[in-house]
Amino acid sequence: MKTNLLTIVFILIASSSVFAKIRNSGLEERHQALIEQEVYKSCGISPILTEVFVQEEQVRIDNGIVDIHYRIQLEGKVGIDQYIYDTYKINVSSTQSAMYDHNTQNWGAYTVEVVNCLQLN
Repeated sequence: MKTNLLTIVFILIASSSVFAKIRNSGLEERHQALIEQEVYKSCGISPILTEVFVQEEQVRIDNGIVDIHYRIQLEGKVGIDQYIYDTYKINVSSTQSAMYDHNTQNWGAYTVEVVNCLQLN
């Protein structure tokens, strides 16, 4: 019985990292993870992120190769006290290149070019 309980707890903990990190986002998991890292590096905050707007533009490179440029607007909330949050408007420009990503061993390498953070309150 103890073993079954430990197994269930381990599975729940391991599966929690599979869920999306940006609320209301349809972006791929590894794209979301990269955006989250770059927001932390560029803005110095680790907010709860919510996707507000995404614009995709397909760019035809050569011989059927298509890259996708993303313009993403996020809302970030950082708790500063109980039920009190600082709110940020975060704009991100990123690209999915049509090439093999050796780090993740998957097709489509993501890069983040620009992250702009603006504190609203």
